[in-house]
Amino acid sequence: MATMNVTQSPLLSEVEQFLADTGMGASYFGRRAAKNTELVSRLRGEKPGRGRIWPETEQAVREFMAEHRRAHGSAPKAPQVTQTDRGAA
Repeated sequence: MATMNVTQSPLLSEVEQFLADTGMGASYFGRRAAKNTELVSRLRGEKPGRGRIWPETEQAVREFMAEHRRAHGSAPKAPQVTQTDRGAA
């Protein structure tokens, strides 16, 4: 079965946006989406495998993100305001 090089696809961008929107950690995302804590590191090219995943894994990742958005909403995560941000000394 062929693998897909996602450095040329929007998958990594979609995953990065999902992580930013949800505040979910990369390892946790990989475990939940594809049972692989190294998934995001590999997509980023930080680990051996350099951005290549099986088409079935890509499908599972996309399904996970879609299901998570349906269950939790797709709004970006709001920034947290601290006392310092409010001008308190």
